[in-house]
Amino acid sequence: MTDDFESMFFNAAYKFGCDKVTAHSYEGAYARHLARYQNVSDLKILEIGVGGEGYASGGASLQMWSEIFPQASVYGLDIFDKSFLNVGKIKTFILDQGDSFALKSFAEEYGPFDIIVDDGSHMRSDVLTSLFNLFVFLKPNGVYVIEDLMTSYWPKYGGSTLARNVLDTPLSWTKNLIDVVHRNDMLSIDERLPQWNIKAVCVYAGIAFIEAGAPRLLTNLPDSPDFLKNQISDDCAMYGNNAKLYEGVNFDFFNTLEKIKSGDI
Repeated sequence: MTDDFESMFFNAAYKFGCDKVTAHSYEGAYARHLARYQNVSDLKILEIGVGGEGYASGGASLQMWSEIFPQASVYGLDIFDKSFLNVGKIKTFILDQGDSFALKSFAEEYGPFDIIVDDGSHMRSDVLTSLFNLFVFLKPNGVYVIEDLMTSYWPKYGGSTLARNVLDTPLSWTKNLIDVVHRNDMLSIDERLPQWNIKAVCVYAGIAFIEAGAPRLLTNLPDSPDFLKNQISDDCAMYGNNAKLYEGVNFDFFNTLEKIKSGDI
């Protein structure tokens, strides 16, 4: 099933000149995560970034999605008017992905979505704004995709190679979300973690898939009060004196966005 979907994805993307395959070879990763949606009715796909500068250009991805999933409602967001693409079940909207209010207003009207793909500006503030505002508008078991994660290493997009371990970027936040997956296995509750229900975080070269899931109620912590007490004690003894070193990781994402936009981080 996955192999057949990968071939279908590649052929449709190549047909429309979509850089998901012509430049990045994302077809294998997409097949692993989206093949299961082939027979899902009432499918909703949202893509940020339609492509092309100006009016009469772009739209390769939207056309590809519509061909692969003919049953789907396909929504595209872009800062340019792309209404020439509004054919069949494709709808485009003029919207800045860095505008939190506009994103939430749109999602409240047209969501929730099965698949959200961010292939927009790749600027770190825009990508984080979209993630922090739109993830909660995924359906249960939905997938949030961030393309071109390598831009997190490049200053042109607000990223850095040298400061990659301390700078808030789409890639560093993808790493942070692994802690959300394991929230119930921590020795104490970290209130800074977003209260998202994440089943899996899968990263490939240049692209990440964040899968939503049902609330995880179980924990892998041994059912022993002594174990928890001892581990907390050992953790504090080994690392407690250096706690200040770990405060650079900021899980308050809306505060993070304000700092990024003001140039503080």
